[in-house]
Amino acid sequence: CWLCVVAAAAAASVAQKSEPKLLYPIMIQGGPNNQYQQFLESMLLAKALRRKIVLAPFLSWAGGGDRSRVHAFEATFDVDAVRRFVDVVSTKDMGEASTTIVTAGPNSAWRGKRELRTICGMARIRGGWCATQATSTPLLTPAARQRCRLREKTWGSYARCLSQPFDNDRILGAALWASMNGLYGQRALRKPRTLQAVRSLRRAPSIRDKAAALRRTLFGDRPYLCAHQCLNQMSSPPDS
Repeated sequence: CWLCVVAAAAAASVAQKSEPKLLYPIMIQGGPNNQYQQFLESMLLAKALRRKIVLAPFLSWAGGGDRSRVHAFEATFDVDAVRRFVDVVSTKDMGEASTTIVTAGPNSAWRGKRELRTICGMARIRGGWCATQATSTPLLTPAARQRCRLREKTWGSYARCLSQPFDNDRILGAALWASMNGLYGQRALRKPRTLQAVRSLRRAPSIRDKAAALRRTLFGDRPYLCAHQCLNQMSSPPDS
C-alpha cells in the first residue's frame, strides 16, 4: 500500500473567497530531522505564497518505542513562535476542509475521493512519495523556470510565479526537500528570511523546560558542547 493525502471536504463544495488559502506540509519522507527540514521549507513557501501553514503532526521513528508515532505539532514545536513568522492554522480548525494522511491500497475505501493536489520540490530525492502520487506536480519544471526566470528570488517573487497555476487551490500540499536554493537563490540558508524562519521554529516550551533541567543536572553552570552523531545503517560502528 502507499500513502495518499485525501481531502475530507466534499468534492462539490466550493471554497468561498473569504476563506484563507492554506499550505499543508507533507512530511513523510524520513525521520524527525528530515521532517523539520521539510516543515521549515514549507514555512518559507507559505510566507512567499501568502498562505497560512497547516500545523501538521510529526511522526517519530518507526520502532522507536513510542506508544503512538503521531505527535501533535504543539507538543513538538512552539506554535506562538511559528506564528510570529507566518500565519498558521491547526488541523482542528480546518473544519470541513480538514485533511488527513491515510494509508491506502488499490482496494481502499478512500480510492476515488478528492485527493489533495501537491507541489513537489525534492531536489535530492529520486522516486519516493512524489513519484508515486497521481496528484503531485513538480514545482521547478523547465517551462516554469523559463516563464519566471526574470523574477527576483530572495523575497519570494520567483516562488509565487512558479506557483501561479495553483492559485485557485484553497488547500495546497507541499512536499519539499533541498528546494531553497532553487526557489530563493544560492546560499538561501544564509538569507534574512530563512534565518528568521529558523529562529521561529523552536521546540515546544515543555521540551525546552525538560532540556534545561537536564542541562543543569549534567553540567550545572559549566560550559558544554553537544554533538549529534548520526551513523548510516549500512556503515560500521566506530571503534570507540
